[in-house]
Amino acid sequence: LEYPSLGNVWLVRDSNQSIGYIVACYCFSFEHGGRDAFIDEIYLVTEFRRKGFGQKMIWHVANQLPGIQALHLEVEDNNTSAKAFYEQVGFIKTTRRLMTLKLNVDQ
Repeated sequence: LEYPSLGNVWLVRDSNQSIGYIVACYCFSFEHGGRDAFIDEIYLVTEFRRKGFGQKMIWHVANQLPGIQALHLEVEDNNTSAKAFYEQVGFIKTTRRLMTLKLNVDQ
């Protein structure tokens, strides 16, 4: 990242092979009592899924974020397998819905 104070990118490797990546961006939340982070991107090569790599990726990142009070991510409503995976890792559903206002978009 151009500004490391805004986030981090981790490349995931198995031996000499790149198998995925994860990107976390930092925020601040009064609700959560300080700094929090948002997993903006997470990807794992298909043949490495369902083998424990994804969970290791998330917990590695969580442990590399000192002082972070909460870790967030978004998932499509219809992606039931991803939702089940994130819940297994420990993410919880909330009653809130992520909403987006796009700024500086060419009209």
